[in-house]
Amino acid sequence: MARLGRCLWNDFEHLLVRKIFLLALVVGAALSVVCCRPGRDDRFASLRDELRSYVESCDAMIGVAVVTAEGDTVSINGDRRFPMMSVYKFPIALAVADHQTRLGSDLGDTVTVAGSSLHRDTYSPMLKVYGDADTVGIPVRELLSYALRESDNNASDILFDMCGGPDSVAACISGRGIEGVVIRWSEAQMHADTARCHGNASTPMAMARLFRSFYETGCDSVGQEIRTMLETCLTGADRLAAPVVSAGGVIGHKTGTGDITAAGRISALNDAGYVVTAAGQGYAVAVFVQDSPYDMERTSAIISDISAMVLNAVGGL
Repeated sequence: MARLGRCLWNDFEHLLVRKIFLLALVVGAALSVVCCRPGRDDRFASLRDELRSYVESCDAMIGVAVVTAEGDTVSINGDRRFPMMSVYKFPIALAVADHQTRLGSDLGDTVTVAGSSLHRDTYSPMLKVYGDADTVGIPVRELLSYALRESDNNASDILFDMCGGPDSVAACISGRGIEGVVIRWSEAQMHADTARCHGNASTPMAMARLFRSFYETGCDSVGQEIRTMLETCLTGADRLAAPVVSAGGVIGHKTGTGDITAAGRISALNDAGYVVTAAGQGYAVAVFVQDSPYDMERTSAIISDISAMVLNAVGGL
């Protein structure tokens, strides 16, 4: 299987891995009703202890949540609220998918955008293409790719407005039976007042559950395209993805990165997504790091270390 970031999955590989993931879900659920796999509980206890010890050794607030294909969970500070930063673009993408489905539309529809309306003082790769344009129609597919693969703030805000804003995103999340994800502000609004970043918050467990829900149910054409975007994410290759890709697995994920505070700390560094290992094991994972005194490389390594622990424990079952 090709590694993340080197090439896209072809349709056959994608369908095969998804079937393996769902088969693991069904079989695992059946087994959990009848009996416990020998040593499984001990294995999760060991992972929980390992994660707790590691988190306590770091000078930062760290939240971790794991949801396996069988529905088992492991978490450290999993019910604590953390600012999502750009991880929140994933729930927005789900709301966009719901919006297009309700309209009977696909991702080829265009959104009218004036180049002059795009914010300059923000992270936005699309400015290189559309910054000097007059009024232009941009396909929803392209905007989603900018938002999910490159974490473009302008693209995210255009999609946020298009799908109906906070109320629509909240309805999308609650419709999946997920509690613990709150979105109130656009990127432009957070840029105007950075304190608002804390208003777009999630617990690690809620975000892990949301990714697991999406992987299990996002099988229509729009969901498949979003999955491909997540699996070819261009940000945070040194976070959750690093050990997964090195081991030949596939990860679909969304990162989030905050500013440096007045105290010189990273306000937030996050990553969340779903994983399918080379052996076909599936799980969802979210790691949120808040108020880190370390540099970006070291803080990213914290997320990578945690990802490796989860992969070794859950992926080896």
